Order: sequence, then structure tokens, then C-alpha cells
Amino acid sequence: MKNGKELLIVILITFFFAGCKNSTMAEENIDNIKTREVVSQIIKEIELDGEEISYISEKANFFDDMPAFDYYTSLLKDLKIKDSSHLNKQIELYKDFAFDENFSFGKKIIPDTLRPNNKEELIEFEKYLKYNCTGTILTISKPIFNEDYNLVAVIYSYSIGGDGAIYEFKNGEWTFSKGFLVWIP
Repeated sequence: MKNGKELLIVILITFFFAGCKNSTMAEENIDNIKTREVVSQIIKEIELDGEEISYISEKANFFDDMPAFDYYTSLLKDLKIKDSSHLNKQIELYKDFAFDENFSFGKKIIPDTLRPNNKEELIEFEKYLKYNCTGTILTISKPIFNEDYNLVAVIYSYSIGGDGAIYEFKNGEWTFSKGFLVWIP
């Protein structure tokens, strides 16, 4: 009898952990699908405005570049996030995200290794772009979603300046809700 109870406990624990793993995998799958939707839509919107996007930066480090901006509080509020652990997970996904050949929307990727860290590297980077890149370069963050995946924050930059936007999923599409960060370098 005791062995039967122990076996039952082991089976229940196994199903519990398997369910947790499947839940995490399902959430990451939804995140990937929604990320593709949002990024694809933004690329289409930019191209409809007449920009020819030929390149996409491998990584976006907007939050790292703006330490004075309290993005955490803004994201909690603007995305109506109820559980900060969800935002923590989204920020982790944001930091780990990189565009690659499977996730490039047909654009050439500018490797993060070319990202300038000082004035000399910036000069070299600008030379590289001038002689190797025709068309617009898009730097876009991995979108950060709320728990329901119906609100998203995304930051992107092309040509001059940049934009941070909140989009809401309505009637089967992402619609611009409001800007949350705008700057001109």
C-alpha cells in the first residue's frame, strides 16, 4: 500500500512538472507568434511611408542606452500589467532576443558585433554602412507584451530619431494606441 501511494505521488509530481513545462513552451510559442505579427506590421507601416528597409539590426539595446528613463514603471502602467513577474519574463526575452536568418523578414542582418562602443568605432561603423548598406536600416526591439497579449510596447528606429509605441490588438490587428518614448539623436 505504501509503495502504491509513493508511486501515485511520483506520477502526480511528474504530470505537474510536465504541465508546467508545456505551459512555458506554449507561452513562448504565443510570444513568438505575436512578436512576428507586431514586427511584420511595423515593417509594413514604415515601408508604406516610403522607406525601403533593406537591413535590420541583430539586436536592439534601447533600454540600455537610456538609463535615465524609468521604462519598468512605464511598461507596468502602459501595458496594464498586473503581475510584475510577467514583465520580468518579458524583459528577459527582450534582452535575449536577436534577429537571425529565420527571423529577419527577408532583410539583411547587421551583426551586433558591429555595434559601436566609442567614437572611433562609430566612425568605422558609419564607413561600413556608407559602403555596404543601401536602403534603410531598422533597429527594432523585441516587443514586450502584457499577460493577455493584447497590449504591446515596441521601440524602433530608422533614418533619423526613434519611436516607442504602444499597440493594442483590436478586431484582429494591431492598432497604434499611443507613443511612450520619442527622441531625436
